[in-house]
Amino acid sequence: MTESARKPARLGVKGEALTRGRQDLRPIRRLIPFVLRYRWRVLAVIGFLLVSSLASLGIPSIVGKLIDKGFLTQNIEAVGQYGLLAILVAALMAAGASGRFYFMSILGERVLTDLRRQVFDHLLVLDATFFDMHRVGELTSRLNGDVATIRSTMNATLSMALRNTVMLVGAVSLMFLTSPYMTLTLLVVGPAIVVPVVIYARRLRRQSRRSTDTMAEMSAMATEALGATKTIKSFVQEEEQSASYGQRAEDSYQAEVSRLGTRAVLLGGMSFLATSGLVVLVWWGSEAVFDGVVTPGQLAQFMMYALMASNSLTNLSELMGTLQ
Repeated sequence: MTESARKPARLGVKGEALTRGRQDLRPIRRLIPFVLRYRWRVLAVIGFLLVSSLASLGIPSIVGKLIDKGFLTQNIEAVGQYGLLAILVAALMAAGASGRFYFMSILGERVLTDLRRQVFDHLLVLDATFFDMHRVGELTSRLNGDVATIRSTMNATLSMALRNTVMLVGAVSLMFLTSPYMTLTLLVVGPAIVVPVVIYARRLRRQSRRSTDTMAEMSAMATEALGATKTIKSFVQEEEQSASYGQRAEDSYQAEVSRLGTRAVLLGGMSFLATSGLVVLVWWGSEAVFDGVVTPGQLAQFMMYALMASNSLTNLSELMGTLQ
């Protein structure tokens, strides 16, 4: 095979995609060179991401101060001041979220355009041997379907993943600063949430790969059959082709049902474990308030950070399921 025929391996030859796709998400790293072409847009995304995330992380602290210095002391002036501060922080958070979404979407569309052009140009320079080994219908299905998946990844999934990662790290860090004593509960709650995610992520990755392969096979078969309708009619093969396509459609359906079932179990389990963890935090925090270790405001602040961390972790597990 010529050198030009070997190069497609870097863009995801069928055999390579099947092998590596079952192991991890490292092929996504191949998008980095496309993204780094537009550094100022990347910096804009990071800047707005930090603004919105830091503003969100500031809300629980304001609520904690409002409870301790406003409600408990019955100081209406303090309530008004902290309430106004919360509104200003919310406005800053909204501006950051809007900017992050806009620049991330623009960056994703730009990368998508560059990627689509490069893949198509690369296919044009391959020799006939490559096309003898790969059906055209499957290639067009991959070109359209996989690029559409990348669009979803760049425009929404990756943006939310970055935000939830920052929120998770920030919330856990501020939980330690708010009450190191109560943060000990993370030693119990943390592993109970993370371990199921790791186990089911591996299973979901395998099933997602199978779902993609069956979809590509069905699309390739339909493309070739519709392109040879005269031959099919000449040999009276309509029923055989219909049965063959129906079997591939059923295989695709079963693969997708299996993937969705695993993803549903993952999401349901995450929701249950997160809620159970919050109940443990409430019990532990109530005991700490009764013993005078923390104030009611600190407990409310800690609980809000814990809820943020729980939601971020749940969202990350869902996003990982989308990326599989």
